Amino acid sequence: MKRGSRFFVEFLRDKETIEKVFKKGRNAHLIEKRNEKLFHRYYYHSRIRHLNYETVLLELANDFDLSQSTLVQIIEFNTQRIKEIGDRKLTRQKLKNLFPSFSWSDRAAVAEPVKQREIYKGY
Repeated sequence: MKRGSRFFVEFLRDKETIEKVFKKGRNAHLIEKRNEKLFHRYYYHSRIRHLNYETVLLELANDFDLSQSTLVQIIEFNTQRIKEIGDRKLTRQKLKNLFPSFSWSDRAAVAEPVKQREIYKGY
């Protein structure tokens, strides 16, 4: 481990520091709403669709326009909430009732990574 890296890791894991980083410039209520949807989508892709972890991250990145590294941070910081959702053993229909704007179908294709440059082709 490089000199000073232990402090860096402990500093980043400090709850107050993490909350400040995620709050900066963002409405906390909107972040909570987004995260709640994200956690339910995580449950859906992992428990109902039985996708592997990498594919789940890819699906979530496409659903929420967040990088996979940001998703990992959010998920790791909220494992207890995700476990609570898993304990409720929600069905596809219950998820659909909670969040009707998402597709909860098995027919949903597994997303492929989208490169930022591809989005802006033709502009």
